[in-house]
Amino acid sequence: MLSINAPKPTAGNRLSTRQVRSGGRRPSLKGPVSRAARSIVESLEGRSLFSVTPDPGATFATAFNVGDLNGEVQLNDAVGPNDSTDIYKFSMPRAGMFFGRIRASTAHAEIDLIQEQIDPDGSVHDVFVDSREANQDGADAGFASGDLDGRFLSAGNYFIIVTARGGDTQYLIRMTADYAGSSMSAARDVGSASDGTFQDFVGHFPTPSLEDGTDFYKVKMDAHGTLSSVLSLDSTDPTTFLAHVQLIRDFNGNGAIDAGDILQTSTPDTVSGINMDLAAGTYSFAWVSDLNFSNYHLNINADYAGNTPDTQRITGPLDTGKSFNDFISAAGDIIDQYKFSASSTRPANLVFRQDSGSSFLTLFKDRNNDGIAQPEETVLSTDATTFSNIITTIEPGKLHLPGSRCLWRGNLSVLRRSAAGPRRKHAGHGEEHRDRQRLESSG
Repeated sequence: MLSINAPKPTAGNRLSTRQVRSGGRRPSLKGPVSRAARSIVESLEGRSLFSVTPDPGATFATAFNVGDLNGEVQLNDAVGPNDSTDIYKFSMPRAGMFFGRIRASTAHAEIDLIQEQIDPDGSVHDVFVDSREANQDGADAGFASGDLDGRFLSAGNYFIIVTARGGDTQYLIRMTADYAGSSMSAARDVGSASDGTFQDFVGHFPTPSLEDGTDFYKVKMDAHGTLSSVLSLDSTDPTTFLAHVQLIRDFNGNGAIDAGDILQTSTPDTVSGINMDLAAGTYSFAWVSDLNFSNYHLNINADYAGNTPDTQRITGPLDTGKSFNDFISAAGDIIDQYKFSASSTRPANLVFRQDSGSSFLTLFKDRNNDGIAQPEETVLSTDATTFSNIITTIEPGKLHLPGSRCLWRGNLSVLRRSAAGPRRKHAGHGEEHRDRQRLESSG
């Protein structure tokens, strides 16, 4: 974050002793799934199975901890007369849709979804949410008999209980969380674009826990800049898994995708992205499954401050304090450049803070009015650090074009280290300066 301030001069049971409260229902089972679809799902399921070690406990206190559920998790184990109960604990880090499933191989098995609730006095209760009993009966050999209904869950801790209802059987359970809705009106709102990575699941398949063909995200561009997004599927075989990205602007605000609303579409792949120069406003991303299903990692990045006079961020006069959030990286966005003006002599305080890494903060005055930051125009520069601060006095600039002022420019640049030693690129100057003293001693 960059802050610039130049004020005007002024003066009980086997599970545990915790009681499971009733709170759910047992709706009717789903219809049959075709043999061909069953065969494909079971083949793909085998690619992402995770055998549980150690064996899941039979109490809430000894449950196998899945952790935060971001997307889809598949686990397999066995239950029977001698090991009748397996319990799994998972967390919803935020509110979203949840889909659960059990597939029992040779004997009946039950799946129960339990919510952990904590009362204001700190006492813990476990509330029954839903249940199914998986079997091997019917036209689909019980394929869909263990599918829980999709339901919206609040953030918090939950348990999946697997219980034998017959002889020994191997089983598969699947837990899927969906935090991004399937329409623009239900889009996950990520707020102002800066740099963020999100995990979720997208898929197109005839079973509830794998059917989530599109995920929508809503993002705000605070100013003119470059918005980019990269979708990386966790399943990396392009012959089996594919998805693409669409960038959307709802120009008439009707909540629907009309002709002309789709600004850019990527090519289906296991890694797919877009990059576009955009005006300030609200935009939507749609992540669409083209082949089968996969968890994904999604990165959304906005760059509002470019590294040339034409792309630098214009902040306007600093009659009041202003703050800006942006992204900088030695891997590809090494310089962010800001331009501002002052209408009178005043103290200026420039503060730069970043989450990780290290950067220089450098202040220039454009003395020759050419719009380019040059070493001899340096006013002050800091060391490379995660927190930088410049305090100085700035004076009003001279008019150099009708109606415009000679501007001060705040420059952010990143220290890049290589085998040849430290070096950094100077904003708008077009050459790399290996000797930092050359820059600081000039002007």
